[in-house]
Amino acid sequence: MFLINTVAEGEAQGKIKEAYGMFPSPIPAPLVLLSASPAMLERQVGYIQYFMGHKTLSFPLLTAIRFISSEECGHEFCEDFNRRMLMRAGMSAEEIDQMKADPSTAPLEDREQTMLVFVARALKDPKSVSQADVDALRAEGWADSDIFDALAHGANVRANAAVFNAFKAIPWK
Repeated sequence: MFLINTVAEGEAQGKIKEAYGMFPSPIPAPLVLLSASPAMLERQVGYIQYFMGHKTLSFPLLTAIRFISSEECGHEFCEDFNRRMLMRAGMSAEEIDQMKADPSTAPLEDREQTMLVFVARALKDPKSVSQADVDALRAEGWADSDIFDALAHGANVRANAAVFNAFKAIPWK
């Protein structure tokens, strides 16, 4: 499955088994890859738990951020996974395709759509972010911590994609 050694679901013990236990079988491939470094897997589980319990960034918004981010960096596994999650959240395939082409069409609340557009643009051109962008998000009711978390969430997808794409041994489609 990967070019480096990982721990299969059935062979997991200790902290790796605990981490795998948070997810339905089969364990998502990016998490299996993280088993190559149990400390990094443990940190990623904490990261996932943080965002699962986020008080202001909704599940559909976070999923849309991951989808947009993974599509732009060639993380096919993550793109497919988050497309399915968006469909489970009620978005149609057509809405998802429109959002992929233009994040401003995302079927989200207006303030969430504003955040998604910001994240998509900031990931494409980080130097384009201005005080006016941050002020506009604040005017929509977003706290600075929300703005930071949303952009960091998208950037994390990019970092994970680089690692996943480097170590995968077989195509995922």
